Amino acid sequence: MRSFFHRPKFSSKKTYRRPLFILTFLLLAIIFLQHELTQPKFKKGINSLLNVSQSAVRLSKTEPLTAKLVKQTLFWCSTRVIELNVGQKVIKNKNFKWYLNNTAIDSLFMERWLAKYCRLNIFNIAKVAEAKKEQGKKLLFCVTFINKGKQCFYKTATLAFTWKNKMFLSPQLKEGFNKILFLTNKR
Repeated sequence: MRSFFHRPKFSSKKTYRRPLFILTFLLLAIIFLQHELTQPKFKKGINSLLNVSQSAVRLSKTEPLTAKLVKQTLFWCSTRVIELNVGQKVIKNKNFKWYLNNTAIDSLFMERWLAKYCRLNIFNIAKVAEAKKEQGKKLLFCVTFINKGKQCFYKTATLAFTWKNKMFLSPQLKEGFNKILFLTNKR
């Protein structure tokens, strides 16, 4: 019994071997479980346990419509805009002042509108059939530039827009057109 009471005392340095071993073991266990849980055979087993049908699994894997669309930037006003035609209404720039059918409007609003909507975030629709392009095209607005060039934006029956034979989706253009439409209907 004497040896039990007279054991050598531990040194003042703490050993970190046991906690380090435990942390390493836990890290390896997490990596192993993550790898095993991502295997297809495990997913099948879990789906059968949870009574999830394979058709529901296939539906969850479908991509949204916009997933195949290519996001781009469209810069449509490379020179100064001097005129916008929206239906029967004409918005003109004369001496850096803007007029709607010869009635002065807020020039700051128009300059801000052009600054914001000259560069559009679009989703380019690739490889669209020509028949679909021409079917149901409706004039949105036309723009005249300082170099006398004129371009028009059209809206198709599929809610896409066309500009210079380029078909795209753009929530930003829709928002900008609604602001101009609101301005022209106010007067």
